[in-house]
Amino acid sequence: MNADEPTHQIAPRTLRVMATVRWVLLALVTMLAAYTIWTQWGPDRERHGAHREARFHCPMHPEIRSPDPGECPICHMTLEPIPDERRGSSAASVAPSDGPANTSVITVSDERQQAVGLVTSPVESATLGDRLRVPGVISA
Repeated sequence: MNADEPTHQIAPRTLRVMATVRWVLLALVTMLAAYTIWTQWGPDRERHGAHREARFHCPMHPEIRSPDPGECPICHMTLEPIPDERRGSSAASVAPSDGPANTSVITVSDERQQAVGLVTSPVESATLGDRLRVPGVISA
């Protein structure tokens, strides 16, 4: 070393302050990591604010339900209020007692039926002939 060069000594007080700041930062980062892990995988994950009662649904995709108004992420239609008689149950789990399994009850207001031109008729039994070609998918 040359005698003309200044030596860089850090004061002991500065070292203590730097060490304290380092430990405080480490504690904050550790607490943030623990909070993040707890909120993502903690035991009460199901009770967070995301599970408020659904009050709106997409008319085209009844499985899309939301507690707040907005638009459907699939078709971008405006979400509509869920009728009172359907509120509180998911669309996939509402099945008529005398109908087949995995069916959903769908209610359409009279105004909506008229707007879309919905026509209904009673079910009739009839003979269709020798062959009936219907597209389908077979799964194991």
